[in-house]
Amino acid sequence: MKRALVPLLILMLLLPFASSAAAECPSEGHTVVLKAPAVSRTADGQLIGVATDFVITVAPGTGHVYVETWPLAEVDMQASARLAAQIAGKVLGVDMSKYDVFIQIKADSPIIGGPSAGGTMTVGIIAALEGWKVNPKVMMTGMINPDGTIGPVGGILEKASAAHDVGAQLFLIPQGQRIQYVQETQKKEIGGIVEINTQTKKVDVVEYAKERWGLTVIEIKDIYDAVYYFTGHKIPRPEAPAYIKIDTAFLKEDALRDYDNTTAYYRS
Repeated sequence: MKRALVPLLILMLLLPFASSAAAECPSEGHTVVLKAPAVSRTADGQLIGVATDFVITVAPGTGHVYVETWPLAEVDMQASARLAAQIAGKVLGVDMSKYDVFIQIKADSPIIGGPSAGGTMTVGIIAALEGWKVNPKVMMTGMINPDGTIGPVGGILEKASAAHDVGAQLFLIPQGQRIQYVQETQKKEIGGIVEINTQTKKVDVVEYAKERWGLTVIEIKDIYDAVYYFTGHKIPRPEAPAYIKIDTAFLKEDALRDYDNTTAYYRS
């Protein structure tokens, strides 16, 4: 019987993660070095992109995740690192209670928050478990969700700039974040009075990065995409067993009704 396929997000919520060939980490462990963009705040309050170095080592152990940051990052970096280790284990079918993960994070200035590096850390842990090399010309931003999808983050344009500054050629961003909205402020002096106008501008990150920096930006939906672009290896996604069937026909009328109501409200 032909297997039924369901949307990836629903599938991941229903099933355990698929497993590639079981990873076997040597006794001395594997180390992977990656760069990830972050956002820092300057003395005058401006947000800028900064490159962050991640040195990730996985070795046989007892399931601990150790994080060292310099300068100090916010506490959510630790939670993001732990989730990254869990997802890496699920994707590969590896019992992470048998491994220790060591993550060193270094930046030139204090970084804001930690979830946006979750995807990068997950890729690094997977690569270290498998002994795969990562492409130094690839960088990404995006939090890792419990179902393996890549979640939205802020500061996309600033991070793209940071990726370009350190020589990246490919920048991966979460699916749905290609279009960004930025604030532009203009000052005009009329008769000794300064008039300040602020406008919201829509920016296509893919086109903007290509034209300004020659940087290729690609939207990705999950950790499987991310691993492929970083390592060239494809980890098979899970498929639904034949007995699982999802009928969404009953939602159609409600969805169309909501669409019509929302459209009518917007036009009014």
